[in-house]
Amino acid sequence: MASGYGSDFVDRVRAAVDMVALISETVALKRAGRKFRGLCPFHPEKTPSFHVDDAKGLFYCFGCQAGGDIFKFVMLRENLDFPQAARLLAQKSGIPVPAPRGPDGRPSEREALLAAHRAAAEFFHDLLVKRPEGAAARDYLAARGITGDTIARLQIGYAPDRWDSLKGHLTGKGFDTRLLVTGGLLSTNDERTSTYDRFRGRVIFPIRGVTGEVLGFGGRILGAVEPKYLNSAETPLYNKRENLFGLHETRQAIRDAGEAIVVEGYFDYASLWQAGVPHVVATLGTAFAEEQVALLRRFAGKVVINYDPDAAGASATRRSIELLVSAGLKVRVLRLDGGLDPDEYVRQRGLDDYMARVQAAPRHFDYLLGQAIRGKDLSDYEQKAAALREVIPALAQVPDRIERAGYVNSIAEKLGIDDDLTLAEIRDGVLKTPRPRPADARRSAGPAPAAELSESEARLIRGLLESAEIRNDVLARLGSEDLAGSAIEELFRAVEGLSEAGEDVSWTRLSEVLREPARSLVARLAVRSDPGISRDEALRCVESLRLRRLRRERDLLQKEMEHELSAARLDELLRRKMEVSRQIDSLS
Repeated sequence: MASGYGSDFVDRVRAAVDMVALISETVALKRAGRKFRGLCPFHPEKTPSFHVDDAKGLFYCFGCQAGGDIFKFVMLRENLDFPQAARLLAQKSGIPVPAPRGPDGRPSEREALLAAHRAAAEFFHDLLVKRPEGAAARDYLAARGITGDTIARLQIGYAPDRWDSLKGHLTGKGFDTRLLVTGGLLSTNDERTSTYDRFRGRVIFPIRGVTGEVLGFGGRILGAVEPKYLNSAETPLYNKRENLFGLHETRQAIRDAGEAIVVEGYFDYASLWQAGVPHVVATLGTAFAEEQVALLRRFAGKVVINYDPDAAGASATRRSIELLVSAGLKVRVLRLDGGLDPDEYVRQRGLDDYMARVQAAPRHFDYLLGQAIRGKDLSDYEQKAAALREVIPALAQVPDRIERAGYVNSIAEKLGIDDDLTLAEIRDGVLKTPRPRPADARRSAGPAPAAELSESEARLIRGLLESAEIRNDVLARLGSEDLAGSAIEELFRAVEGLSEAGEDVSWTRLSEVLREPARSLVARLAVRSDPGISRDEALRCVESLRLRRLRRERDLLQKEMEHELSAARLDELLRRKMEVSRQIDSLS
């Protein structure tokens, strides 16, 4: 698994992390013999099929086939790649994180861009809190109720209204201007002959990934210049469709609550979080993208949408509902009164009032139905029909058939439809509408199931990994050709390779060198509770596998003989078949 980190660093992190404690942050584990068991965090289930063997350092779910080591668990839980998971676990364990290196030994472009963004965030923040140039921005933030603690925690900064302040600072630290343009920190003129700061005269909010790395920035202008908000352009680090502002701070609270409150802007997020709302995130635009839905779905199954109470907010709410509901999330909608956005509301009316409104927020369909009938005269048949046409598409999006049937009753009650035939047609039409399938089913993080393996194959692999004596005997007697096409062929080759290279042959090391689905198969074998295999049984397994291979070869030779016209070739095939048959007889 390529990471850009050395094996020493990965091994140090692995040794420092208590696997059971790590997984227990997400799963209620119970001891089952020498192992642990609980409900899988990666797919819905009622009977525990998720197993952890901390002695071998692996987990496996027999329900969704997700399996692996501590790094794989964090990758699945947090939606990270391997380097991100390694950094997260290292930071959690207090282990210094080295800069990943590319094939040439120099820092990768990603690491160089991350370093530039860290330096930029520090520069902006220092200007805001320490320099005279930041006075106007400090006054602006104070007027909006943002405290010094929040400024420090979110590392809010200020970009001075100059063309080259950040450019001069970063190039002075040795960063190349081409890298800074690639990362969206600098812009170029139309002729691409000069570069200048992208962010000027703005309060700056660092946009972080789920592990806390600065990927981009969002800036709010202090004056009356448009655009009011300016975000980083898409770069190798940053894509607004794949990130949610503030998730790095609130992901655990969202997971604990099972629900996220989603707002639109940086100040909405900052004010709610500062006031004591721990499970809030903000979109980096006016509506959800599919990638953001997939990211949020990793942490919660329920969402409260709380966008601004204007026409743009209502339109964004409708689009977001469609994406979230079709992805299987339960959605409620909070529309604040008084024309107030979340930032204004919590500052004027307080946390208790705001949370009471959250608790009372209606389900998404009740909200949409209310929007559909607002301002309509339901005694007028045409207006009633218009309201009905407006909500039917939303009703068809609800994945659960029983829930949809209940909403039909709500329609009948709110619209005053008492015609049984009309209701029957609505119910029949909606219930028969095919449901859209989400691109990524909620918490289905497991790989494709590995090929089925026999009991002898399973026990043989355990012997190879748990006994050096068995491993040496088996490797001396069994060739990879004996396993061609079997479920354990790749595992056997990997064990053989590690052994020949003089490397450690263990469950975790084998897991590291394999790809899916073989890696998941290793985890599956590791958490099994059957007793160890003896040397004699292992050798019987070897004979069984060789016998299976020979019988398969004999059958293929017979089929080839039935279609062979050349006498010489037929004689050659016959001699080979007789030899194979003798070998079969000696093993039977």
